Amino acid sequence: MRIKKVQEKIGENMNRKIMILMVAVVATVLPAVAVADVMITGSVSVHGTQAKDSFYLSEGSNYAVANETGVFGFIPAATGVASMGTIDIEGMSNLSVSMINVLDFNYSLEAPGVVYVNISSSNFPAGSYVAFSSAPMTTMLNSTPPANSYSLHTTGSYTITIGAAASGTYYLGFYLPAGTYSGDSLSLSMTYVPS
Repeated sequence: MRIKKVQEKIGENMNRKIMILMVAVVATVLPAVAVADVMITGSVSVHGTQAKDSFYLSEGSNYAVANETGVFGFIPAATGVASMGTIDIEGMSNLSVSMINVLDFNYSLEAPGVVYVNISSSNFPAGSYVAFSSAPMTTMLNSTPPANSYSLHTTGSYTITIGAAASGTYYLGFYLPAGTYSGDSLSLSMTYVPS
């Protein structure tokens, strides 16, 4: 019986020592875990510039002459508006109207791709068209539409493929056959899809 009490006493002492050891380990490790915060200090500088429009219409080299005759006018849209502007073209009763380099379609894109030119117009006669040229036009337009020309008589969507040079200019010219027509309106909108 005495031996059993001694063994119980030794067991209690062992349990007590193990308990003290556990408390010591927890007391040592727990504060290190609880205070494991990471602090990062410093500053970051951010500089930005206003991005310019990806594409826009501007007055071309022959705009002033065409505008003075009263048959052509262009009012650019305000910045940040979906429209590119308003184009007014008037016909003449006994003369066909040919205007070259009256507007410039400028583009500055991040990557090559395709620009879809959406043309909606009304009251223009058959045979009227707008022509796009990657170089300034040197000859007057006539009743035979050149390549990259699009009818003003019908509404349509046309494509311009922008190659490796992601910025540049297309020059616009217009041709209207002889005739008088009023209420002529033209709307150009562009959609860009990078390749």
